[in-house]
Order: sequence, then C-alpha cells, then structure tokens
Amino acid sequence: METEKIFEIIKDKYKNGLMIDVGAFDGGTFKPFIFNNWNVYAFEPNPNMNKHIIQFIKNNPQFSKNLKLEKKCVNDKEQNNLKFYLSDVSKGISSLTPFHDSHKKASFEVSSVRLDNYMKSNNINHVNFLKIDTEGHDFFVLKSYPWDKDKPDVIECEFEDLKSVQKLNYSWKDMAEYL
Repeated sequence: METEKIFEIIKDKYKNGLMIDVGAFDGGTFKPFIFNNWNVYAFEPNPNMNKHIIQFIKNNPQFSKNLKLEKKCVNDKEQNNLKFYLSDVSKGISSLTPFHDSHKKASFEVSSVRLDNYMKSNNINHVNFLKIDTEGHDFFVLKSYPWDKDKPDVIECEFEDLKSVQKLNYSWKDMAEYL
C-alpha cells in the first residue's frame, strides 16, 4: 500500500528511475516501476518467494534488461550460510531473526551483501527509490548504504519494535535518528 502511494507520487518525476527493492517478496511492489521503464535491483533470498520473480522474468522477457534479481539478503555484514526463518502463519514474515512463535528454521541457508559494496560493483551511483522490508533488519540495511556517496530521493522502510527491540537491540527511534 505504501509503495503504491509512493509510485503514484514519483512515477512521472524520474525518467528511467532506479529502485532498489530489499525484501522484494514475490515482486508485487516493484512491478509498477518496471512497467514504467525503471531499472530495479530486487533482493529476495527466500527461494519460495523469488521463484515468482523468476517466473515473471520468464513470462516478460522484455523486462529482463530492467530487472536484476539477487537471491541474497542485504545486511550490514557480508556473510554466507546464514540461518533463515519461515512461518506457516504468514509467508510475509520470513526473516534472519526468529521474532515470531511460528518461526521455524528453513531448510536452506542464505548469504548477505552490503549495499555499498553491491552498488559499487554494479556501478550504481544514484538511487531514486530505496524500498526496504526485511522483517526487523531494516536498520542494518540502512547502515550498509553508501551515505557518503549518495542519498536516495525516496526511502521506504519498515519498523516495528516488536521485531527489533528484544531480538536486535534497536528501536524505531534509533533508525529515525540515524536517518
């Protein structure tokens, strides 16, 4: 819903805009941007969800040049073999941290990348829209951004103290002060 509102506000402001979608889920949030000729870098480590993005690319090859799927997490540390947690209650609360009673360790492990390193290696100099929905790890994603080189035009990120205060030792206030 928030992303839809942002799209309506900025869709005509940036020609050939660039979006980084961290926690892309099934790709639903970036599709309006792709259809509007934006370039999108989508990060979704969960193979149960990124298969929808892969299918979208197969069904719409004309967008393959505008869409790059990364099957990784974004974090403030680059790591391999990270535990990932899924829930039978909601597909939308998968996370690197088990914050819900329904979380169970996934049968797969994931890797993480920092945005500053990723952007440098992919020659990304400016981001028009940075969307972050990582079920508690949003602050760590923000910490990995190359703030000394770029400031996104628009940032959307999730915060919920229930996910972050006890398990990850930060609150929405910490994130707001950082920004």
